[in-house]
Amino acid sequence: IILHVSYTLKDPRQRNFFCAALAEEGVLSATRGEEGCREYRLFFPADREEEAFLLEIWDDPVSMAAHKATKQFYRLQELKTGYVLATAVKKYELPGIAH
Repeated sequence: IILHVSYTLKDPRQRNFFCAALAEEGVLSATRGEEGCREYRLFFPADREEEAFLLEIWDDPVSMAAHKATKQFYRLQELKTGYVLATAVKKYELPGIAH
C-alpha cells in the first residue's frame, strides 16, 4: 500500500519547523521502525513552498491500520494542528507484489 500525503501548510515559512518537530518528537523514526513499514519519508516540493509531501509504503492493510493506533500517529495529528491547513491523501494498492 502506497500513500501520497500532501500537507498544505498554514505558513510556508514554517515548513522546516514542521519537519524538525516531526523529527524531534520521534514521529518519523518511530514510524519507520514499525512492523510492515517499508518507507516513511517527508519531502518538500521545490516548486510549492506551502507544501510538504509524505511518502508512506506499507506491507499490508493490517500494518497500516496498526500504525493508526500508535502514539507517534497521534502525535503527528497534534503537530498538524499547529502547522497544517489541509491534508490530501492518495492511496495506491498494488496487488500481487511480493513482500
